[in-house]
Amino acid sequence: MPTYNFAVVVDDIDMEITHVIRGDDHVNNTPRQVNIFRALGAPLPLFAHVPMIVGQDGQRLSKRHGAVSVLEYRNQGFLPEAMRNYLLRLGWSHGDQEIFSTEEMIEFFDLADVNRAASAFDLDKLKWLNQHYIKEADATRLASLLADALEMRGVDTSAGPPVEQVAEALRERAQTIEELVDKSLYFYKDFESYDEGAAKKHLRPVAQDLLVDVRAQGPAPATGLALACSDSSGRSGRSDLRQGPAPSRPYPAKLHRRTLGSIARDRYLLYAE
Repeated sequence: MPTYNFAVVVDDIDMEITHVIRGDDHVNNTPRQVNIFRALGAPLPLFAHVPMIVGQDGQRLSKRHGAVSVLEYRNQGFLPEAMRNYLLRLGWSHGDQEIFSTEEMIEFFDLADVNRAASAFDLDKLKWLNQHYIKEADATRLASLLADALEMRGVDTSAGPPVEQVAEALRERAQTIEELVDKSLYFYKDFESYDEGAAKKHLRPVAQDLLVDVRAQGPAPATGLALACSDSSGRSGRSDLRQGPAPSRPYPAKLHRRTLGSIARDRYLLYAE
């Protein structure tokens, strides 16, 4: 410990550190380091000790609570602005404001306003913030993030709709980029199973013409839809989906939403543009 404290002080002097902001688990080291600074005749930096971050169980945040690295959160699909916003609000507040731009963070933040009590890391709130920033993200940037994430999963997007349209259609339904990828897969990959209850409820005979329209207006895997959409005798509608004529005009979106499940709906809205 004496070697550690000496090395820390020498390093701070060499780097001309003016502010030392760290967890309150270092409070015991501060008096020792102050004495070393004075013994070396160096100016004292400003010391600030902030409460530790704990998990929902009240214990110090660690790997057993999940991801603890910023890079891990990036890989899970969290945007940098969402992480900054969340970490800022973790133990600090400015009235009831929850959403802060970078300029507001710089303007409003003051160490004197940091809470003295430990803050619990709430993943659900982080997801809520991330969803807000996904909704507000620049369309080109969001499409690029989605395209990169799809490529990482080995998904070929050339046979489906433009990634920009998919990102725009789904941006309000995903809390992370990874969730956005999960919800986008059926645009580019066929599915082998489906929810029979949902198929029975939504993919009724009245939906047949709409599904034919979806097939006619753009390339999209039809196997799963063909399996799910059958007539009352149980025969597969695959051939009709592939060969049926396209209606002369798109169906009203209101009628479409009432009669189809989310899979067919999303494809219809994209290809009908």
